[in-house]
Amino acid sequence: MIILPFAAFVVIVLNVYLQPGATITRSLLRASLIMGGLITLSNVLLSIFKGLTTLNIALFWGLVFILFLCRGFIMVKKGRSLPLRLRIEHLGLLDGFLLAMIFIVAIVTLIIALVAPVQTYDSLTYHMSRVAHWVQNQSVSIYPTGIERQAEMGPFAEYAVLHLYILQHGDRFVNLVDWFAFVGCIAASASIASRLGSGRRGRLIAALFTATIPMAIAQASSTMTDIVVAFWVLCMIVEVFDLISLNSSLDGWVYLGLATGLSILTKATAVAFAIPFLVWLGVSILRQKRVRRVILPAVLSVIMLIGINIYTWTQNYVTYHNPVGSPITIAYHANQIITPAVLVSNVTRNIILNLSSNNEAFNLFTLKVLVKIHQWIGLNISDPRTTLGEFFLSKPSLGEDTVGNPYHLVLLAVCILIGLFFIRPRYRLYGISVITTFLLFSIGNKAQVFAIRLQLPFFIIAAPIAGAIAGGWKSWLRIPLAVLLFGTSLPALFSLQQRPIIPLEGRTAAGSIFKTPRLDLYYPDSALLSTYSSVVEEIQSSRCTQIGLMLGGDDPEYLWWVLLGAPWKQPLRLEWMVSDTPTERFDDPNFHPCAVICTSCPEEWSQAFGLPLKQPVGNIRLFISTNP
Repeated sequence: MIILPFAAFVVIVLNVYLQPGATITRSLLRASLIMGGLITLSNVLLSIFKGLTTLNIALFWGLVFILFLCRGFIMVKKGRSLPLRLRIEHLGLLDGFLLAMIFIVAIVTLIIALVAPVQTYDSLTYHMSRVAHWVQNQSVSIYPTGIERQAEMGPFAEYAVLHLYILQHGDRFVNLVDWFAFVGCIAASASIASRLGSGRRGRLIAALFTATIPMAIAQASSTMTDIVVAFWVLCMIVEVFDLISLNSSLDGWVYLGLATGLSILTKATAVAFAIPFLVWLGVSILRQKRVRRVILPAVLSVIMLIGINIYTWTQNYVTYHNPVGSPITIAYHANQIITPAVLVSNVTRNIILNLSSNNEAFNLFTLKVLVKIHQWIGLNISDPRTTLGEFFLSKPSLGEDTVGNPYHLVLLAVCILIGLFFIRPRYRLYGISVITTFLLFSIGNKAQVFAIRLQLPFFIIAAPIAGAIAGGWKSWLRIPLAVLLFGTSLPALFSLQQRPIIPLEGRTAAGSIFKTPRLDLYYPDSALLSTYSSVVEEIQSSRCTQIGLMLGGDDPEYLWWVLLGAPWKQPLRLEWMVSDTPTERFDDPNFHPCAVICTSCPEEWSQAFGLPLKQPVGNIRLFISTNP
C-alpha cells in the first residue's frame, strides 16, 4: 500500500502536464502543491470522524489515483495530448560532470534516508512522537502532552510523514518526505535560475549549489522541517515569477496561495522567507497597473492560504488563545526587542556561525571581533532578549543541527554583490529579495548555536542567483567551482555525525549505518537505550497495556514508542499524564494506566496514580501495578 501515494503523484503530474504551456518542472512543482493540499485535506477530514486508519488512507489515495486517471483520459479524449517536447540535448563534458555530481548526492542521500532510522533529537522529542499519537488517536487533533511542541508547532511535514508511517506500519520510509523535498529544491532552483535568464550551465550550477549545501544534505535523510519549508517557498517564488511575467492566469494565484499556505503550515519561520517575494509581486502589479484585474484572484489566493491553515490556527487558538501557538514559546524564540542594533547583532552572529574554523585562534579572534561589535552597538553578545542560551563559536561540526555552509556562503556573497550591479533588473531585485529574507529572519528570531539549521531556506532560495551569475563565468572558473562545491559536501554526505557511511574517529558515530543494527541507530547513547529497554521488559513482563508518560519537556519520547512496538500493538496505549498545562483539557477521563514511566516526578514519590514504585532504573522511575 505504500506505493499508492506515489502512484497518485504520477497521475497528478501527468494531469498538470496536459495543460497548455506546461513544462516538466512546472508540472512536478504544481503536482507537489496539489499533493500537499490533498494530504492536509485528508488528515483534517478523516480526523473529524476519527478515521485516520490504514484502510482509510489507502482508500483515499486509491480514489485520488482513479479520479485523476479518469480526468487524464477525459482530457486526452477531448484532444489534449502530452506536449512531448522531451529531447535528449547534447551534453558537453562539463554538463555531464555537473549532472553526475548531482546524481551522486541524490542517490547517496536516498540510501541513507532508507537505511538509517529517525535520529534527529527534535524528531525523537516531538516530530515523530506526535505522529505516533495521531495514529493511536486516529486523529491529528491536539492531545494532552508534556512536550507542548507536539501540539503547537506547524504540522505539515508530519502530516506527510503520517501517511507513509501509517501505510507501512513503521518508520522505514518516513525520511523520504525530506528527501523528496530536497530533490524538489534542486529542480526548483534550476527552474528559478532559468527565469532569471540562465542557460543550461546556469541551471545546472544552481542545482549543484542546492544539492551540495551541507545542511541540505543533512536534512535530506531526516525528518527535520526546514528543507520542506524551503521547497514550498521555492514553489511560491516560481509562481511569483510567472505572475509578474504574465505567464500565468487564475490558476497561478491558486497555486501561489497554496504554496505560501503550505510553507507557513510547515513552520512559522517561512513568513520571513516569503514576504520579500510577495512584496516584489505586489510592487510589480502596481507598476504594471493591473490592480483591478488581480483583486479577485489575489483574494482567492489569500483564501487558499487561510484555508490550508485554518484547522491548525483554530486548534492553537482554542488551546493557547493564539493561532500561532503558545505565547510563551513565541516569546522564547522571538526577539524581545527590535532595533537596528539587534539587526546588526543577529546578522553578524548568523553569518559567523557558518564560518567557524578548526583553528581555535581564528575562532577566538572572530569572537573577540564580535564582542567589540556588540560593545559598539551597546548589546551583550549573549543578551537573553536576543539570544537563546550562551552564544559561542566551536570547531566545524558534522552534526545535523550545526553543520555549516562556509563555502556556499562565500560564493553567495560574491554572486549577490555581482547581481546587485548587474544590468538585468531581475538579478538586482532577486538579490535584494534574498538579502531581505536574511534580514527579516535575523530581526525576528533570537540567535542560537543551532541557527544554521533554521537558515537553510535562505541558502536554498539564494541558489538560483548563484547559478545565474556563476553560470556565465568562463569554464576555467566554473570547473574548479563545481569541484569545490562537490568536494566540500563530501564530509556531510558520507560522514554525517549521526549516520555516517564512513565513520570518522572522534567526529561521528563509531559504526557505519550499514554495520550498526537499526535499533542502535535511533539514539547515540547506547547506555540510555539499554536503560529504556530494561524498563520496557518490565512493562511487557507485567502484561500492562495502558501506559502513562510523565517525561521531561525535552525527552526523546519516540524511543518509548519504538521499543514498546506502539502504536501498532493492540490494545497497547500510551498517554501523557499532565496537569496545569494548556493541553490538560484534552485528557481522556477513561484512561487508567497500569504503568507510568516517569523522568520528571519528585524523587520522594513512592507511588503515583495509585501505582507503587518499582526499583528506579537510572533516572527513570517506573510505577507499575502488580495486577494490571
